[in-house]
Amino acid sequence: MELHELNKGDDIWFKHPKAKTSFPAVVEELNYNFDGEPYLMVRVGSELVKIDDRYDIVKV
Repeated sequence: MELHELNKGDDIWFKHPKAKTSFPAVVEELNYNFDGEPYLMVRVGSELVKIDDRYDIVKV
């Protein structure tokens, strides 16, 4: 799934390509870095985590 297809409040599962464990999260923000590449800030429990297009993402 592409990052720009997600909206605030969407439920997702994500994992780093080198990891075997995936995590549920809720999208909090869609942002862009200085190179114009998108990244997400997602809430996992009480923590905010930054993920980008290297991660495998599935919308629930």
